[in-house]
Amino acid sequence: MKRFGTALILAGGQSRRMGYDKQKIVLNGQPLMYRNLEAISETFDQILLSCNRPIMDYNRFHNLSIVADDVAGIGPMAGIMTGLRRSTSDYVYILACDAVYDRRAVDVYVSAIEQMIQTGVTPLMAVAEKSEDYYEPFNGFYHVDLLGDMIRLIGQCEYAMQPLIRNCQPKCVLKRETVDALGLGKLYLNFNTRCELKAYKG
Repeated sequence: MKRFGTALILAGGQSRRMGYDKQKIVLNGQPLMYRNLEAISETFDQILLSCNRPIMDYNRFHNLSIVADDVAGIGPMAGIMTGLRRSTSDYVYILACDAVYDRRAVDVYVSAIEQMIQTGVTPLMAVAEKSEDYYEPFNGFYHVDLLGDMIRLIGQCEYAMQPLIRNCQPKCVLKRETVDALGLGKLYLNFNTRCELKAYKG
């Protein structure tokens, strides 16, 4: 199995705060979904779109598969679990559909994971620290071996991502000061409301 070959875009949310489906977000005159997919296609062989209601035309992305959550209505953990089940790689790169893809961040993550593996430790995820004891859950890498933990948590009706990340060991964490020093602030960027999108556009 390839180590890094699969990307998963999460697009199964209700988009209540945005007021319209986030698949329709437009940035610089282009749908953000298309922009991200075109860039991700240059890096990953397998692209999964976690989406229960695709509303865009994705036919031009030949390595894209649309997958519905195996467990409906419980949030992004179900989408990630479904993606891990269908992955053809050890690690799955996770990106929210309202986030902006940054290839530089992917390269930093991959390098950090490889460095840990070279020491004999295989991290189960690679995420960025956003603040003390809080991590960015939807722009990072998850190992397929996390499947068992996710299935257990979902079985216990525990769907929150932060406890999963905090309790995950071993993991690779990009500290906030590292992210800032490398100019990788897009790791934290996502658009939850029209006001946030408007502010970013300027």
